[in-house]
Amino acid sequence: IILQRAGQPGAAVTCYERALALCPGDSTFALNRLHALVNAKDPTALVDAGALEAACSGEPRYWELLGRIHRERGDAASELRAMRKRLQLEPANADFAVDLIAACGAAGDSRAAVEFFDLWTAKHGRDAHLLNEMGHIHINSGDLAAAEALYREAATTSPQDSVLAANLVNVLVQLDRANEACEAGQAWLARGVEPRPYFLAKLGMACHEAGYSEQAIKHIDRALDLYPAYEEAAVWKLASLD
Repeated sequence: IILQRAGQPGAAVTCYERALALCPGDSTFALNRLHALVNAKDPTALVDAGALEAACSGEPRYWELLGRIHRERGDAASELRAMRKRLQLEPANADFAVDLIAACGAAGDSRAAVEFFDLWTAKHGRDAHLLNEMGHIHINSGDLAAAEALYREAATTSPQDSVLAANLVNVLVQLDRANEACEAGQAWLARGVEPRPYFLAKLGMACHEAGYSEQAIKHIDRALDLYPAYEEAAVWKLASLD
């Protein structure tokens, strides 16, 4: 585990193999090894996952890792199947539901995402991050009005989350309502909650689009102070300086 956190997944695999030699059949060790293989981008990960299915199919983490393997191989349909299996084990888990909607989007199946969203929220309620993910689906399908409604509801449901607020700001800009986007962003900042770089970059973009170059640069500079490698923010700064 320490080696994994230190960014040495290959060395972690060796340690997990030693642990499995001492405790054959331990599903936690086996899944940890699979996780390390995935992080190491080892081409044998899919084969190893198949060998573990009989022993680990009742564990959500197994399906999460299998879904990630398929995603990194560009197999969106198989990733979606894995996310469905995972959710079947814990149907009320909102995080699993979010990942399933994201997998629908990756597979290009917005209709399945909408159907699942309607069924899940009718039974379990309207989780803020599920609303946000469904907003992404509508953005990608070109329905900006539906995306706005979902992002607004998500931001209202979880008002301290700057990522949700940023997505509302972003869609308002896409709807050519940059002034409204700036107002929404400034209102969120007035709450006094520490924003993430993503929020500051999106607010800076909105200010740029609205013609407020000084404010745009101020917000973007703050985003870059927090995350110097933020390429999108750097691009928007150059645009605001132009």
